[in-house]
This record gives sequence, C-alpha cells and structure tokens, in this order.
Amino acid sequence: MAPNADFATRKAQAESFSLANMVPQVHENNAGVWAGIESAARQLATAEGDIYVISGPAFIGGKIKKIGNVMVPTHIWKVIYSPAQHKAGAYLVTNDETRDYAVLTVSKLEKMVGLSLLPGLPQKVRDAGMELPKPESRQDRRKKPKPEDEFTLRDFASLVMDAINRAIKK
Repeated sequence: MAPNADFATRKAQAESFSLANMVPQVHENNAGVWAGIESAARQLATAEGDIYVISGPAFIGGKIKKIGNVMVPTHIWKVIYSPAQHKAGAYLVTNDETRDYAVLTVSKLEKMVGLSLLPGLPQKVRDAGMELPKPESRQDRRKKPKPEDEFTLRDFASLVMDAINRAIKK
C-alpha cells in the first residue's frame, strides 16, 4: 500500500499500480482522510529524513464484505517509526466515507490486527506511542500545485490504452 506520490520517477509510480500494492478501499476514504495521512507521513519524512512506514488492511469484527473472492478490509492502518525520535505510532481509519481517524500505539494496533509490527523495536517504544502529524484536510490539499513529474491515474490509463492499441495493431 505504498502511495503513488511516494515514488521518485514516473516509471516507479507506474509500477506502484500493482495488485500486490493495493486493497479494496472506499473512494472517499482513499481520496480524503487516507490521502491526508499519506501526505502527513511524507511531511514527517521530509522534516526528519529517514522514517519507516508500514501500511496494511485490517479485518475487524464479524461483518467482513467480499467482492467476488476478495475480502474488503474494515479498516486501513499506517505505522510510522521515527529513528530520530526513537518513537513509533499508528493511524487507524475505518474503510468507509468517514473523515475520522485514530492515533494509536503500535502495541494497541498489533492487538487489534493480530500482527507483530516492528518486532525489532523494544516493547517500551511500541507501547509509548508517538505524536503523529495531523492529516491535511481535502480542501487544503487541492490548493497545492502538483509536482510536474507526479504520475496520475490519467497517465496510467493512457499507458494501458497505448499498450492495448499496440497489441491490436500486431
């Protein structure tokens, strides 16, 4: 679940559009609060240099939806570890239209999702938490100009159409 905007080149951005790098996500979530969380992680990386980020789906509760044979996560999470601060924390959002999010300790998220995240970190770091940047609102993001080399979904669609047209001509 590495965001397209985190890749440095157009080629790398195009390669991020892989089924191995995505989960079913409600559009309003992906374009809203989740995009804000991804942006907040990038801002932290810019401010601090190196950070470690892990993102994933969570299937919490008994009402798991499926699209065909694909399970739809009830929640999406992102863990951030800052070596500069020697702290770690996590964002958790429900996979719906909400703009709400929670900031949790890594330990609490681990218990919720049943995974051992950042197992190399001391337990006290995973238990302590971290003050994470507040995600930008959707309106604030619209005001910022896009970088010239940002790979967009329109670029991806254009590449797919070009490939189809080349295949038809052969």
